[in-house]
Amino acid sequence: MAELPSYDELPVKEGAPPQSAWGLWGDDDELGCLNLLTPERVAAAAGLVRKGAVFPLNLRIDRPDPPLYGRGRVRHTITGEGSDSRDDHLDSFWPQASSQWDGLRHIRHPEYGFYNGVRDDEIVAGDGGKLGIEKMARRGIAGRGVLLDVARHFAAQRRRLDYL
Repeated sequence: MAELPSYDELPVKEGAPPQSAWGLWGDDDELGCLNLLTPERVAAAAGLVRKGAVFPLNLRIDRPDPPLYGRGRVRHTITGEGSDSRDDHLDSFWPQASSQWDGLRHIRHPEYGFYNGVRDDEIVAGDGGKLGIEKMARRGIAGRGVLLDVARHFAAQRRRLDYL
């Protein structure tokens, strides 16, 4: 796509919310605006790097604490003591409990359903399902980002930010 339409120029698609981008990248698209991350844009973003500093953007796996929405705390168990290897597993882990990315099937439009008209019966686990986060992860996400220093912002306002 050479140039994106303006909001007012978005095409009207039957069965889609008014002024949505449904169908903009084709009727079978499952990536939405991630289609904008072209190789040229990724290369341009890489050219903006000056210091090479990296920042972890994730919450610890046991955060927030207490868990939201009445969910239980995650239990992290390590097994294999005394052997040549260890294994670990998480019990009571809710994927939406810590840092996360949401796929396009996470929230439906109340009237029109899921992105690009995907039906409920098309949303299943595994490779056969549509709009899952694995579609985005398989391709990878790299581009220009803007980092917001929320902790510094809250500190300047003398507001408490207690989950870091």
